[in-house]
Amino acid sequence: MPRALAHARRCIAGVSLRPLSGLPDELEAQIEASAESYNHQRYHESINNVTPADV
Repeated sequence: MPRALAHARRCIAGVSLRPLSGLPDELEAQIEASAESYNHQRYHESINNVTPADV
């Protein structure tokens, strides 16, 4: 599990180019947008080039 978590962190870091906001609501919205992109838009080679939502 730690290996998968490290990979996810690297992927999210690559997607999150905007600075994080200091306001809790804005920060939560940015995290949700990153998770949405990671799970529904970005294809993952390790799962045969589909999104995690498609698995």
